[in-house]
Amino acid sequence: MILRAILWFALTLAIFSPAKADDLRDTATAAQIADVGTTAIGLALGAAEANPLGLLTLGAKAVAHQRISAAPAVEQPRLWGLYGAFGWGAAANNLCVIGTVASGGSLAPVCPLLGLVVGKAAWDSSSAQREEDTFAAICADAKASNPALYCAYTPQE
Repeated sequence: MILRAILWFALTLAIFSPAKADDLRDTATAAQIADVGTTAIGLALGAAEANPLGLLTLGAKAVAHQRISAAPAVEQPRLWGLYGAFGWGAAANNLCVIGTVASGGSLAPVCPLLGLVVGKAAWDSSSAQREEDTFAAICADAKASNPALYCAYTPQE
């Protein structure tokens, strides 16, 4: 049973890990796919869906993705960061539940806490990229009215 859980973890991480970690949109999309994929795996293993919205979240995810894509460029880095953090947190929770179901353990009550920790870590780890992308969007807006403007991004420490 434990070997099966480890194989599910490895497969899930291989399938859903983002190819390019510095692209907020791709990373956030990968996070949402990981959430959906790990939910499907958990359900297939016999876990129960704890989200009262159930399948309605698929529509909500699609709408959120579209709305973020249509948002002003200066707002998108923060929104993609949030979208990704929620997805990675949910996927971590799901992986924990999968491990609990597959191993016959009783750690399921700890899984939401793990999801919160991973979601916060994902948010924190995207901070520098969000700042740089926001700066680039502000610069692009300013260059629209002043094409000769030169922008130089200096990361905060």
